[in-house]
Amino acid sequence: MNGFEPKLLAASLPREQYSRKGITALYHERWPIELGYRDIKKSMPKNIVTLRSIKSELVIQELYGILIAYNLIRYEAAL
Repeated sequence: MNGFEPKLLAASLPREQYSRKGITALYHERWPIELGYRDIKKSMPKNIVTLRSIKSELVIQELYGILIAYNLIRYEAAL
């Protein structure tokens, strides 16, 4: 880990199923996802999305569509 040795590893995952290296690998997989959420939160106030749906089911569908489009754009930008 680039010269850094953690002194304490705390997780709510069951010890029987996940080793220390397994948890570290999960953390490294999760980090880009967290960065994506951070980017969404930073850009949302600047680009307010107007939801056109009235029914709650359709609002959820619209939000999923926005998140899918965002992830596709991020995926293409990463290539």
